[in-house]
Amino acid sequence: EALKILPPHLNGNQTLVERFKREARSMASLNHPNIVSVYFVGEHEGCHFFTMEHLSGPSLDALVAEKGRRPAAEALGIIRQIAEAMEEAHSHGVIHRDIKPQNAMFDGRGRVKVLDFGLAKVSDASINLSRNASFGTLLYMAPEQMKDASAADARSDIYSLGVTLFVLLSGVSPFQISSEAEAVVKVMMEGVPALRSKVADVHPAVEALVTRMTAKDPNARFATATEL
Repeated sequence: EALKILPPHLNGNQTLVERFKREARSMASLNHPNIVSVYFVGEHEGCHFFTMEHLSGPSLDALVAEKGRRPAAEALGIIRQIAEAMEEAHSHGVIHRDIKPQNAMFDGRGRVKVLDFGLAKVSDASINLSRNASFGTLLYMAPEQMKDASAADARSDIYSLGVTLFVLLSGVSPFQISSEAEAVVKVMMEGVPALRSKVADVHPAVEALVTRMTAKDPNARFATATEL
């Protein structure tokens, strides 16, 4: 098992404590082979923690860093597994909001598992920690989520998964930036470039898939993970 602990110096920050608890609750509520399992949620002498399935790795970002861009069949197989995890989460009203290569890892059998639901938005939550705050990693964040984090929905996760697919297929980020402000401009104004600009031999159908997943307009993306 793996143990995730909220650092003791953060225990006085009620917002972070609630976010940590929400992550544990979100993950514990989901039972799917492509979502990391949570076994126990607890608190001991003011220390908040939960135990979860241990994954031997690597994460997707480590895979790309070590081996470079992945063949289309391999990349699409990985993305399909994450999409199935998203399908399960979305069916329970849980929007991940932080899909990226660092948050997907292989287990010992080569299965991909989604983890880190710390930014997850639960549709019927009694608290909203996302209001007026932009969470997630900017380069994977959907434009509507960057503008208003509370607006994130299933299509926002699909966008982030599309950027993840772009990275798997190309081995590089779609955006070359030097500051957070530049990242905001790239995502909000320019959008994800054509995959062909990084991978000359990409199959047209694969490029079309990435293009639709990363459309700036949420209505132009797949409506659901099931459709994807």
